[in-house]
Amino acid sequence: MTSFQAWPGATPRTGNPRIRASDADRDVAVAQLREHFAAGRLSAAEGQDRIGQALEARTLGELDELMTDLPGLGLGPDGRTGGAAQAGARLVTMITGIILAAYAMTGLLTGIWWIPWALIVIPAAHLIRRSRPRS
Repeated sequence: MTSFQAWPGATPRTGNPRIRASDADRDVAVAQLREHFAAGRLSAAEGQDRIGQALEARTLGELDELMTDLPGLGLGPDGRTGGAAQAGARLVTMITGIILAAYAMTGLLTGIWWIPWALIVIPAAHLIRRSRPRS
């Protein structure tokens, strides 16, 4: 049994379920419910029902009640669920590996060692994107 998990900075976790939920809290709850639906833990009807209840929730306790029978989902610092954040990191790693392999192959075969700017730009762009707070 886990409770609703907002990302750091969304709403202070004081343990008081009577605290009013913000729009950001409701959005995080909806995202978590969608992840549970995608994982097959909720039927379409139950997922729609819970999402509707999350959008109408007034307190953090009401959001907690929607999550009591679901396992916790970790959220990244960017507010996305861990799966989405990890998928983005895997994609950057794969692209970087392909560029590195092309760099090594062309360097070994031709003797021309070009400057692999993409090895700097792609990971840097990914890190900058992840470090920005979501609006």
